[in-house]
Amino acid sequence: MGGIGKTTLSKKIYHLFHEQYDQSSFLEDVKSKNIEDLKKQLLQDLCDQKKDSAEVVNGDDLKRIEETMISKKILVVIDDVNEKLIHDLSKVLAFQGKNRKSNVIMSCRTWGILEDHLDPNGKFEMPYLNKKQATELFLSHAFQNTKQVEKGFENIVKEIVEACAGLPLSLE
Repeated sequence: MGGIGKTTLSKKIYHLFHEQYDQSSFLEDVKSKNIEDLKKQLLQDLCDQKKDSAEVVNGDDLKRIEETMISKKILVVIDDVNEKLIHDLSKVLAFQGKNRKSNVIMSCRTWGILEDHLDPNGKFEMPYLNKKQATELFLSHAFQNTKQVEKGFENIVKEIVEACAGLPLSLE
């Protein structure tokens, strides 16, 4: 579901671990981008090769990406994949399994989009926040980082937290 924290978690994972890899790439909100721009970003991030906007990523470029991913320890995080791009992205990242040191992490709204392209053992489903977590998150935004409900607002806070049903973006 949108707003549950997939992008936030993807960014956090990337920032925590990217320095442990030889090269890394974070492809954010891929559903709103075209495959050519994503290929160019991968080429730049992983192979230190920049293409201008008029140039097209060719077969040699894709081979360079694949060789880099096989020969180096690579992290690629792909955020918010949709059905339109998963097929093209899976072609670009066909190296999967050829280098056990490299990792690809993808996020999407529906597992069905990824199930033919990724190992289900690596699947993580984002949980909703429980009532305590939801209240803490709401309070941190509504009352300048306090963990206590200001007097007179107890019922309003409870109603808002219940209405948001554990969805972080709504609580923020």
